[in-house]
Amino acid sequence: AAKLGFNVAILGQNEERLTKTATAINEINSQILIKTIVADLSGDAVKVTEQIVHQLEGLDISILYFNAGYGVMELASSPSEATLRQFRSNIVTHQYLFQELYPKLAARKTDASRRGGVLFTASVGAFIYPPVMAVYGATKVYLGHLGECLATEADSFGIDVVSLYPGGTATRFSDRITNVSMPKGI
Repeated sequence: AAKLGFNVAILGQNEERLTKTATAINEINSQILIKTIVADLSGDAVKVTEQIVHQLEGLDISILYFNAGYGVMELASSPSEATLRQFRSNIVTHQYLFQELYPKLAARKTDASRRGGVLFTASVGAFIYPPVMAVYGATKVYLGHLGECLATEADSFGIDVVSLYPGGTATRFSDRITNVSMPKGI
């Protein structure tokens, strides 16, 4: 997006990582606005949505990328507070943010050269149902299906919608899963 001249707003829980990411984006294109927002999507969905929307106020939004994820590997029969945080992060707060931001994207004036976009990061976990991942997989089914269902409606507003289903990747997300190790090379 930065290479194409889009302003970029990124959000995450770790301010230091956001600053490093903003610096890297600035090296790609120093002419764009880069906004960082520290937020925890696993908390109170209404409050965090209000916080994020307030910080995005006045910005022309062209692309929404719902990429935050929270994974917990535990039996559905023995859920913990972490399972609820996962549900809030992967579904509830995503939905609140979507409801606040999508209408602004749909209201933009578009033409063939100025379309908008929405991306949802689901997971291959939406199709694979191993033990201890039932709730995680279900949250990713929701995100992926929301994007797929939205695609036809969104096209009439000049918005392209894509649901992404990545497999295992070596990220901080996978670092938090303590009882499973990632295969080498991922």
